[in-house]
Amino acid sequence: MGKLAIQLFRQCLPVFQTLSDPHRQDILLHLHENGPLSVSDLTARLSLSRPAVSHHLKLLLQAGLLACEQQGTQRIYSLRLEEPAALLRELLETVERECLAPGAGGASVPPARSPNASDTPSDKEERS
Repeated sequence: MGKLAIQLFRQCLPVFQTLSDPHRQDILLHLHENGPLSVSDLTARLSLSRPAVSHHLKLLLQAGLLACEQQGTQRIYSLRLEEPAALLRELLETVERECLAPGAGGASVPPARSPNASDTPSDKEERS
């Protein structure tokens, strides 16, 4: 992997780490489906305590995935995915160019197999 790809991967790590949690994924889905919401709104929709929701929102904000606007006594959270999406797109394009393109020196990546795909008789024979 080239230096640029590694640098971009490191820049994407906060996004990857933040998105690895199912509760944070749920928060993003609720914001996508419902638009901007307060902590109280999110707490009512999730099976999490208010402090837990606040903690997850803080991490999503730090990763650049949310925007927060003060409205009176409430903070309203909304999706802000343009910058993280652009960074991830740049990482993907760089990896394709530096690692996967013919002559780039990277290994060819076989198509992914479905985790539920059953072996055919020829697959079993090849491994024997």
